Amino acid sequence: MSHFNSILILFVGEHIRWLAFVSRVLLPVVFTGKKPPAPPPTPTPPTPSISGFFDNLYGQLTLFAGAMTVFFFALAGLFYGASILTSSERARSHAIASIYGALIGLALVLLAGTAAAIIRNAAQ
Repeated sequence: MSHFNSILILFVGEHIRWLAFVSRVLLPVVFTGKKPPAPPPTPTPPTPSISGFFDNLYGQLTLFAGAMTVFFFALAGLFYGASILTSSERARSHAIASIYGALIGLALVLLAGTAAAIIRNAAQ
């Protein structure tokens, strides 16, 4: 903080900070005739690539598919628990089929990494 800022804050108060900013920017120009240094240039964002896009997409889809697998596995477990309480053989067979479906979904999610690696290596 320069001495100009401290004098202005002393006389004007803390609630007018923009006046201190203006004094810090304009007073060096008025007294020395020099412009304040320019701010550093903003870095350019990296150019997107196709492989980066598909890596990001693969990560997001794997997360979504894993969450769906956990959801359906829990739902199938609830179906199985309800079938035991109701003593319904048809509901029990439906619940077991739902558990098998959830396990197949889990296997597909786990094998997706291998399939993505095969496709990525074939594309290179």
